[in-house]
Amino acid sequence: MFKDGGFVEEAALSSGLAVVHEAIPPESASEALLTHYDIRGDLKRIPTEKDDTFHLTTVGGEYLVKISAPGEDAGVVNLQSSAMTFAAERAPGLPVQTLIRNRFGKLETRLADPASGTLRILRVMKYMQGDLLKGDDPSSAQLRQVGKTLARLDKALKDFSHDHDDRLLIWDLKHFHRLRGLLDLLVDPRKLAIAESIFDQFENAVAPLMNSLRSQALHGDFSPFNVVVNANSEDYVVGIIDFGDTVRSPVIFDVSVAMANQLGVDPQEPWRHALDVLAGYRSEYPLEPDEAALLSITAPARLLLRALLAEWRASHSPDSRDYLLSHSAGDWERLYAAMAAPSDLVRSAIHKDTFSPSH
Repeated sequence: MFKDGGFVEEAALSSGLAVVHEAIPPESASEALLTHYDIRGDLKRIPTEKDDTFHLTTVGGEYLVKISAPGEDAGVVNLQSSAMTFAAERAPGLPVQTLIRNRFGKLETRLADPASGTLRILRVMKYMQGDLLKGDDPSSAQLRQVGKTLARLDKALKDFSHDHDDRLLIWDLKHFHRLRGLLDLLVDPRKLAIAESIFDQFENAVAPLMNSLRSQALHGDFSPFNVVVNANSEDYVVGIIDFGDTVRSPVIFDVSVAMANQLGVDPQEPWRHALDVLAGYRSEYPLEPDEAALLSITAPARLLLRALLAEWRASHSPDSRDYLLSHSAGDWERLYAAMAAPSDLVRSAIHKDTFSPSH
């Protein structure tokens, strides 16, 4: 067991990363949809991290069907549903998924897991047409649209509150400094050196300010897998999906997620894509200078967190170790590129939203 492993295990369990369950059979999902929504159609499973998700095609349209993992707190599921509906009401033009009410007027349907009998929550949403940002090659202007859309979402959620919005979530950078024990998993000296540097910076510059940073409810995972785009649309971003990591935390951590996913995409200009996202965000929802100054630390910290959790999951799933570590290898390479950029230039670039290695 590594240092503070108890907190890591607790946070992982609370976040659904340590939960193993038998996938719900499509026929059970189909039966529930017919019983509670009076809809039927072709169900195709979509691989996800912790819940059961399906693409439902019917005569009348297409839907996304999500069934929470056994044991997931019903209050946390309601937090996600409530955040989605609140954002849609506050910003009607925001491309947030629409939840479909069941035959009894409810947005959530309680089910018993067919294998264990434990509580699960069924939700049905309109399917969002388009492509995932992950599979696209966006221009600078399109990346600014990505940032602008996140800013509009954060603005819409500014006054949102929920009994479960302060839940323990391992992906929440609010707890990053408590995860230093994950470094015990690293055997590669290069990985360890860069990880220790990021933790040192975070602990010295970010952690002491945690209680004073502007906080609110956030999407929590504005990643390329959760942003639906249309390259032919003027707005570019046509869908915001998966509110599974909704949490109350400092605003800059939502920006950090979006930036982290763009760090190192271009090794020659490793911060350029991330700064395009930041520029779009600030054009819609300004950040205080003191907040923005921390992004040179918090964006790499988020990318590091993803790489470290892949190491943690590999240590818990020996059969999947090679697969998990092969997928995280790209994160490490992008992290090396981002952290190789001169720190003074990065801080200056964040202030200006632009970066060029020739400056």
